[in-house]
Amino acid sequence: MCIDWGAIEWGNVADWVSGIGSLAAALVAVGGYSWSERQRRNSESDKKQAAIYQICNKLSELASDAHTTLENLCPRQKPVDYWLGVSNPIEIVAAQTPIIDAPSTNSHSLIDIEQNLLLSIREEAFLMDYSEAVKRNEVIKRALEDYSSRYQFVFSLLPKPKAMEENAIILDPDAEEMRTAYPYAIQAASVIQKARQLSVQNVEVLDRLATGFHTMMTRHFSGLHIPRLEMDLKAALAANTAQSSAD
Repeated sequence: MCIDWGAIEWGNVADWVSGIGSLAAALVAVGGYSWSERQRRNSESDKKQAAIYQICNKLSELASDAHTTLENLCPRQKPVDYWLGVSNPIEIVAAQTPIIDAPSTNSHSLIDIEQNLLLSIREEAFLMDYSEAVKRNEVIKRALEDYSSRYQFVFSLLPKPKAMEENAIILDPDAEEMRTAYPYAIQAASVIQKARQLSVQNVEVLDRLATGFHTMMTRHFSGLHIPRLEMDLKAALAANTAQSSAD
């Protein structure tokens, strides 16, 4: 078979070749865009996954700290309801020694990328509750620091303890010592009782956030790994109460 090269319309061929070049350029552009888009989506997905892990980790640590603080505010292995019902300030202060390891909020606050993730999925209620828990934790920390100094001052006005019973101090002040120390004991007792009330509130709020975290995040990010927070603080408190009743 012979090709009549002279019969070929080279102008049309040039147009054809030019068209192929344009098509190739377009395909390269589309391919490049698709690759860039995949990279962008992967990057966004990685950022979301990292933010989810960080929120989960901070929530877990804050909830654990809240639970530990509340346990420390329940001396003599008695439940918090018992201590919230005590009205004698001397008894309250004598039983509750200062807590050295006060809760810290430095690593619990959510950074912008974590807050923005929650806002983007319209979980403002979760963000608000969590942020309030962080602030409440800071108030508890300051209250425990305040109580420590008040505790020391009250006991500077009372006689030296006679004995220790179940980690509680046994005192035997006379009437004059009681009259002197009583007003300051009232102030110290008020501070620690307020800390107990805030601790109970924090445990309840953080328990609710922790137990609902997996369901909430899975609803919005079904393709990502959502950790489960196996932490039921109410159950732990109930066990503490049951143990105290048994004792």
